[in-house]
Amino acid sequence: MEQQYLIDGRGFRVAMGEASSLHRGAPEILSDRFGDLAAPMAWSEQGYMVLAADGFYDIEKVYASTTEAVRRILQEVTGRVDLSRFRLERYHDFVTEPEHAQVIARTRRLFPADLGFDVGAVVEAFGSYLGARLGFLNPVTGGEQWMIARINRPGSHDYNPVHKDIYESFDRLGRIARMINVWIPVCGVHGASGLPVSPGSHRISEDRVLRTRSGGVMNGLQYSVNCIAEWDGRRDLETINPGRTEFLIFSSHLIHGLAKNYNPDETRVSFEFRLYEQV
Repeated sequence: MEQQYLIDGRGFRVAMGEASSLHRGAPEILSDRFGDLAAPMAWSEQGYMVLAADGFYDIEKVYASTTEAVRRILQEVTGRVDLSRFRLERYHDFVTEPEHAQVIARTRRLFPADLGFDVGAVVEAFGSYLGARLGFLNPVTGGEQWMIARINRPGSHDYNPVHKDIYESFDRLGRIARMINVWIPVCGVHGASGLPVSPGSHRISEDRVLRTRSGGVMNGLQYSVNCIAEWDGRRDLETINPGRTEFLIFSSHLIHGLAKNYNPDETRVSFEFRLYEQV
């Protein structure tokens, strides 16, 4: 089944699974039922905000530690010893398609300590900003949250479907932890190559959202997240492009996805992670 969206007014087509896999939820707003950490914030109506990184983390250290982490994984995957000329922006020049699949399998599960983050400082800064006691431990599943390195090669299909992060827990367990999403640009985020979101979509009733359950199929690939076909009769998103010393913070109930890399010859690298209210 072909599905068309509008991103910044431009058509974007994907191939989804069968229409029979789509359903609507109950007439309820899940961000009300389970509580939304974004609710008390001045930007709660739109569901997201771009903030300066200063005081939260050092982008130069993030870039350097990410480069070393990806370089190390590349050496192990490809068997190449000398990768001294490797740069994140040129990642696509260093891998074949099968090698990329192996790299991604490993960069999807990185923990803050793997990247040289001062975990305590990060958690304390975000907790202070949101007025909540936060941590990487998911109180619903009991598991520790990882950081996901999004490595998107130019012109590739290295992007997620349109989705909400809360559905994975909701579909599987019927519960949702109070959490917040953070999206950090590392390199290649400019022009139209940021993260598309649907402002205000975290406040839409579930009977107005047509979607698959978690584990949807798009462009022939299986994803752990769901695929949303339409919401409140809409299929439009707008791209948010934080600067290199900025980041995007957004409600985990917000609809987002299809972050294609439109750069002609530059890999985009970003991090996404969630922080949970500790109970």
